[in-house]
Amino acid sequence: SSAWYNLAGNLVNLFRTVCLWTLAFVQTFNFYGLMLNAPVVFRVKQYADDGVTELTNKVVFDYAAILIVNSGDLVGNFSALLALKSKTNPRSIAAACAAISVPMLFVPLVPSLNSHRWGLVFLMLIGRIPAAPIGAMSWILNAVAYPTLFRATGHGWANAVARFGAVTASSMYSMPAALSIPIHALALVAAIPAALFMPKGALEHGAPPLKGRR
Repeated sequence: SSAWYNLAGNLVNLFRTVCLWTLAFVQTFNFYGLMLNAPVVFRVKQYADDGVTELTNKVVFDYAAILIVNSGDLVGNFSALLALKSKTNPRSIAAACAAISVPMLFVPLVPSLNSHRWGLVFLMLIGRIPAAPIGAMSWILNAVAYPTLFRATGHGWANAVARFGAVTASSMYSMPAALSIPIHALALVAAIPAALFMPKGALEHGAPPLKGRR
């Protein structure tokens, strides 16, 4: 069928789809991975009158921390937009952001970096800046990967794979950080070659002419 051909009808289409799906999975897997420590940052611990006993039945959110960390999405996406306007290839942006995100994942494992709460808030902000453009570039690359008649279907498949990334990351919430963080780092490392070596899409300028079914 036309759908099968565009997804994996030949080696180029298959490799492109694998790269797109890898990037789609990793971008949500990474985003939710960065948020695994959100309760530590966004919740303010409450103590009993003795000042020692922590109250676990009362949750108070630090909305200033939430605002600061989430502003990283705006900064990251705006920076990616400027890079695109300067004709930077979306593949290069996605790969660079994935590479930058890797060391930021290990912040919770370094006591000297996260011993102070607002220091951790700042580092999470820095980590969110490169995390956001990976998702944006994934959507852009999916939009030009397939012929017009198949574009919505191809985009939908990639978005479904991305949802699996979110579910997988969320299911790892209770996993020790020493184990979950390296897994997220490996996923980001896999996204770098997936982005850099992804074949040109059917709707990209300079893409080879399509053969076979449309």
